[in-house]
Amino acid sequence: MENQYKALEDKLTRVRIILLQKHFFLGSFLVNLPTRIDPVVKTAETNGEEIAYNPTFIEPLSEQQLLFLYAHEVMHVVLEHTLRIGNRNLEVWQAACDVVVNQLLIDDGIGEFIAGGIHEPKLYEKGKGQVERIYDLLIKNSPDNAPITLDIEIKGESLDKIIPQEGTAEEIKEKLEKLRTKVATTLSTAAICGNTPKGVERFVEQSLYTSPSCLEVLQDYMVKLKTSNRTFSRPGRRFISRNIYLPSVPPQDVVGHIAVCCDTSASVSEEELSYFKGLLEMCRSIYKPALMTLSYFDYMVHATQVFEPEDELKVMMKGGGGTSYHDIWDKFETPPDVCLVLSDMECKSWGKKPDYPVVWLSTSRIVKVPFGKIIDFYSR
Repeated sequence: MENQYKALEDKLTRVRIILLQKHFFLGSFLVNLPTRIDPVVKTAETNGEEIAYNPTFIEPLSEQQLLFLYAHEVMHVVLEHTLRIGNRNLEVWQAACDVVVNQLLIDDGIGEFIAGGIHEPKLYEKGKGQVERIYDLLIKNSPDNAPITLDIEIKGESLDKIIPQEGTAEEIKEKLEKLRTKVATTLSTAAICGNTPKGVERFVEQSLYTSPSCLEVLQDYMVKLKTSNRTFSRPGRRFISRNIYLPSVPPQDVVGHIAVCCDTSASVSEEELSYFKGLLEMCRSIYKPALMTLSYFDYMVHATQVFEPEDELKVMMKGGGGTSYHDIWDKFETPPDVCLVLSDMECKSWGKKPDYPVVWLSTSRIVKVPFGKIIDFYSR
């Protein structure tokens, strides 16, 4: 049977060769990404392991526009956009990723930008070129299931669709490690050719060699908690009728009780709380806690919320005075398996060390803490 897409496939082959000759890093990475033409796909899409194009969408594009599109898809893969989404809104994540990728390609003059796509240099700058920060800016004033509202209005539409990769926390981490090894190896090889786009090269190197993100450091704690740890958040029901309160063993893929303390003193902003909500949503999605308790404090605890897996997570502001940690450790009805504390660390009043692990997420500085693990909240 005659291949109805032969002319298009020949055109795509020529573009792949051009990309390999002009931008070896992107071109050589593309060599190992299977490409197919699929009329079911709306425009283009990638799941991080292959790329698919709609023939009607790509047929009128020039070779330079196809070069841009190919590079666009490769950058989604290289920058881990299919693996880092967590529990975020896919539409907003897609837009944030396109803001970053398109700006990098335009700045480096790779191909020709396709009219109608997203080009938001002001938003890119405001978000410091980081997808997560840009996502926070987009989602900040947008209630669930409501249109995105922004101080900076996004013009244009996504050129493609990102398909999130699924898997357990361990499987996603393994995929990330394999991808980063592949990216680092390809980047080293491309350096010999000397034609890797400088902006892309610098951005990829920063992604590879910066310190682990806040979420990645948390993973070391959560994975340990997801073993056979006993938890009080779901007591053993067989003994409750006899007024005996014993811990249960959670399923293998579930963390028992995650306690969260939000420092809502004046120095912690609504923007930081917005990002923090996204971090908690990812924790819920990846680690599946049976219970999550949120406390809001400054010099005292002002409010507490309890969330089970099916509950919608809402983060609110309660408080605004000075900061003290004395009042937060014994306010949970059930003992947590771990406690995350969001704070600017502007306090010397730590209180008594609790009987559970504490992870400090510092929004301003890294200090010596008397107990627990401290992490830079902005290492993302």
